[in-house]
Amino acid sequence: MHVFERVLQERADQLAERVVKEAGLTPREARLFVERAGSDLLASYRWQAHTLSELDISSPDLVRSLLSAARAKWIATEVGLSQRRAWDGLRTLVPAVVQDAAGRSPGH
Repeated sequence: MHVFERVLQERADQLAERVVKEAGLTPREARLFVERAGSDLLASYRWQAHTLSELDISSPDLVRSLLSAARAKWIATEVGLSQRRAWDGLRTLVPAVVQDAAGRSPGH
């Protein structure tokens, strides 16, 4: 299991609370958002793994790369949000997951 997957599973409630607080989603929207955007984040990482594996997990470039491949329109449709609100959520969720994962990885 990749460290991102562990973070998304073990800290889903805390991540949803953060999305509520920082992105303004409702608790119901945030829970569904973390689930859908989390699966998209994992797919994005796996799709880009050959290039992303060269980056340090705490690198801002990793967050940028993951955000650039996010399917905000799909996530928005799945959760019932506007694309702007989906992007607000992604800009909160992705850095939070990466930050937590960096804290769990060896050497950090």
